[in-house]
Amino acid sequence: MIHFALFGYFFVVLVGIVCLAISLFLYLRIKSRFLFNFLVYFSAFTLFVLSYLVVLTYIRANLKPADFYGLLLVLAAVIFSYSFLLFSILHFGHFMVYEKSSTKRNTLEILIGVVAFIGLSSSFEINWNEEQIHQLGNFGAYFSCFLPFVVIGYSLVLKLTHLKNLDDEKRRIVKRTSIMSIIFIPGFILDYYLVLSGNFFLFVPGFYFCSSIIYLKYFIKKHNVDLSSIRSIGDPRTYDDYLIRIGISTREKEIVVLIMMGFSNRKIANKLFISLSTVKTHVRNIFRKLNVESRFEIITKLKNVEQS
Repeated sequence: MIHFALFGYFFVVLVGIVCLAISLFLYLRIKSRFLFNFLVYFSAFTLFVLSYLVVLTYIRANLKPADFYGLLLVLAAVIFSYSFLLFSILHFGHFMVYEKSSTKRNTLEILIGVVAFIGLSSSFEINWNEEQIHQLGNFGAYFSCFLPFVVIGYSLVLKLTHLKNLDDEKRRIVKRTSIMSIIFIPGFILDYYLVLSGNFFLFVPGFYFCSSIIYLKYFIKKHNVDLSSIRSIGDPRTYDDYLIRIGISTREKEIVVLIMMGFSNRKIANKLFISLSTVKTHVRNIFRKLNVESRFEIITKLKNVEQS
């Protein structure tokens, strides 16, 4: 049973790491705040599942590793990634609904992360003399298993109550992940009792696997642009009037054209003989004036202007 569970865990983690790598590639290619916040959340989830797998294997199989302090580092990774995961779930939910941060929301996110860290830390006992780690069935263990239900439930209610305010693409992904969360809730409850009785997670890796596929499909559909279509920008004069009307300066217009041609910030700096920091400042101003979050959205918006 343990070997079967380990194989399933490793397969799920492998798929998740591949999805994470593809998402990182897409982010580096077409930067987006939405994709960045997803990467933070998904990186924490991946680290948690992977590190928990290592520690759980040791504890359940009663193994004694050659490097006890190395295992302690992995245990620290479990506790950190668990608390950071709950923080990032909350932060990602807030970002999808509000897009802008606030002091109250940031305080709530940090507080949840700290409470999760303390709760899970207190559920492990370290025997330094025998170099053994034991998972306790104390209040900390029960609390750390119960807290994710509160965070996921809050995030779910928040997104569903603000569903009408989201754009079509975000609305679709919220509906899919919400349906998946509701389907998996009985499984999460079962996982709660399995972990407390000394067994492996069953449904958390499944949720991790399904969510990775759903989000990856969304990002590929939204961000994977054919570079040849990016470079076929047509005549920049077709959207000159629009850029002037929204207050784009002459220098910013030059940068917009180079962005449409697929130039990176560094290449733009070399092309125009200006510093990289100056280019970044201009790009931020262009994003603000065009009301976009990524280079992809600049290209899409101006192509629509060009076609109209």
